Amino acid sequence: MGFGLQRRGPMGAVLAAPIGGNRALVNAAGCTPAASTTALAPSTLSAHPMHFSALYAALWFVLAAYWVYAAWGNKKTAHGLNPVWRLLAIAAVAGLAFGFGSHPFGLGRFVPSSPLIQALGLASCAGGVAFAIWARRSLGRNWSGNPTIKEDHELIVSGPYRIVRHPIYSGFLLAAAGTVLGSGKVRDLLFLAVIVTACAAKIRIEESLMMRQFPDAYPEYRRRTKAVIPWIL
Repeated sequence: MGFGLQRRGPMGAVLAAPIGGNRALVNAAGCTPAASTTALAPSTLSAHPMHFSALYAALWFVLAAYWVYAAWGNKKTAHGLNPVWRLLAIAAVAGLAFGFGSHPFGLGRFVPSSPLIQALGLASCAGGVAFAIWARRSLGRNWSGNPTIKEDHELIVSGPYRIVRHPIYSGFLLAAAGTVLGSGKVRDLLFLAVIVTACAAKIRIEESLMMRQFPDAYPEYRRRTKAVIPWIL
């Protein structure tokens, strides 16, 4: 026989009374407590999506802050192209940030939302940001936001430049891919495709400048080192 009706005794103990073999809990007011008070809501078992969004935003803020800090004291430009590339880069990053936000429009998801997916996305984004900062630091005063040749330009082949020829783009693309993975939305794949296309176009221009500036050293460097993905591409 099951116990259904419960009441409190003199010392506060819960007493149960049998009712038809079914168990039912009744509080002091004579009401049955809601099941939600005895179980954790599913939302409490996983992190809130907004928390992940804040972490992605913090990583991109660190990258942007370092870029602004490191932009001072670069070598003078000996030969450069139209600065429209800087505007395109800003537009690409802004587009990614806008796309990662919450908006009423979209094309569904390409991966499910889960803590594992978010962990992979955050790890990729953090790794990409760290790799890009390492590359920017290694490039030193030779860096420019536009495809340019600096005065006394040096061919850097150490640090991350031993791994790929364009490690800054490698870091950017890895960070962007991680951010889009965390978003999980098909819509954001379109923004990633725009960034990949812009990087590919800029790499082609920079390669031609390096070949002209270092006609002997750069072909050999290009032969032994991949462009953006180690041992692959």
